[in-house]
Amino acid sequence: MMNLPAVAGPTLRLTKTRVSRTMLLSKSIAPVTLLFAASAIIGCGDTDGGGTGALPLGGALEPGEEIFAVSSVVINPGSGDRTTFVQATRSLGGTFDLSTGVETAGNAVVYARGPFLYVGEAELPVWQRYVVDEQDRLVKDERLSLGNYGDTRVGFGNVIVDAERAVSIIDSQGIAVVWNPTTMTIVGEVDLGLTRPGFTLETWTTVAHDGLVYVPARWGNLVTGEVVRNLTVAIIDPYTLTLVGTAEDDRCASGGHMVFDEAGYGYLMGDGRNYGTHMIENAGGAEADDNCILRIPPGGTDFEEDFYVSIPSLADGRQTSTEFETARVDSGVAFAKVFYEEELPSNVEPVDFGLWDEPAHRLWRFDLRAQVTAAPVDGLPLTAVGFSGSGVDGFVYTGEPINQGPTSDVYEVDPNTNQARLAFVVEGFFNRLVSLRGE
Repeated sequence: MMNLPAVAGPTLRLTKTRVSRTMLLSKSIAPVTLLFAASAIIGCGDTDGGGTGALPLGGALEPGEEIFAVSSVVINPGSGDRTTFVQATRSLGGTFDLSTGVETAGNAVVYARGPFLYVGEAELPVWQRYVVDEQDRLVKDERLSLGNYGDTRVGFGNVIVDAERAVSIIDSQGIAVVWNPTTMTIVGEVDLGLTRPGFTLETWTTVAHDGLVYVPARWGNLVTGEVVRNLTVAIIDPYTLTLVGTAEDDRCASGGHMVFDEAGYGYLMGDGRNYGTHMIENAGGAEADDNCILRIPPGGTDFEEDFYVSIPSLADGRQTSTEFETARVDSGVAFAKVFYEEELPSNVEPVDFGLWDEPAHRLWRFDLRAQVTAAPVDGLPLTAVGFSGSGVDGFVYTGEPINQGPTSDVYEVDPNTNQARLAFVVEGFFNRLVSLRGE
């Protein structure tokens, strides 16, 4: 493991910014102040069964039976307030309205494991678990509070490892809370060793592979507009509650979703964090380092010194504008949007999050196996940047907002053929698709 200094790597400063509609729904923007006092009523690790009562553990799904949960976010055009809706469906197709969806305030996070749906609330540090009843409705089951860890919401660094282990990152404390998704109880916590004076820790899409959990991290100062320029991922063992290692490299910045190949190599892309370092350098009149792909060897905890692939070398000289997403974390195939700067209107500069709103981004497929290659996905238009896609049943589902979000076209992308087809339409900004299965 490489030792991390108080601030590793140079910092980048944002000198000009504009808050856009997309900035409001961004994962990277701090949420509004929340009612933390309410969470104190629910002690850390406490559960509240108050849901189904008559349903068995796991709800009404029969063994092997599958049902989907579709999540979307609606933004009030006047106030900017956001609401997440999640609904269950037996099949994907047509248009989903919000009439049958369960509702929670803010940009909630949605996961599934077996017959359970887990919704991490945006205005309380609470995981609410749902099950499906006999009428295919989502009904409340147990709930778990993270309130004793000093945060006011469930953050964006989460992963369900298996039936007995899940991990939620508390950025403000620099710790990983390990919990049991079956019993809905806290198991313990791991100090990530990622706190840095003068900077706020931000974690992103956290993944599990071969029993370990990989937590990408970056640091920013919202007052001074600075971001630490490096690629860092902490690796933890959720069963032994230990920090296994920390990989760090300054060849590129701000990594996101890790993807592994069949041999066990783990690939991390920077800037897979929505073009952030480039916006900062563009605003200051400087030039950012190219986005790049680095990798960690099987069983390793450091990036390989002799492996480096620049994104422009793969994408016709362009940079990526989103993090990796994938159908399976161990597939060796990833997807990310590539930024077509020349498609921006003349009145929009690539110096702030306003560029997300413009149809100047196209989804590309990155084959990370053997020699890394990339190509645009067939069947997808240039679009704005929305929420990350979802991997379900071997496909990637990506939402393309229409007319600033009243509806989203959701495409199914086949990683094998690199072809996309329109799968369904949903009201609001498509946020997540997950699959529940009876056990």
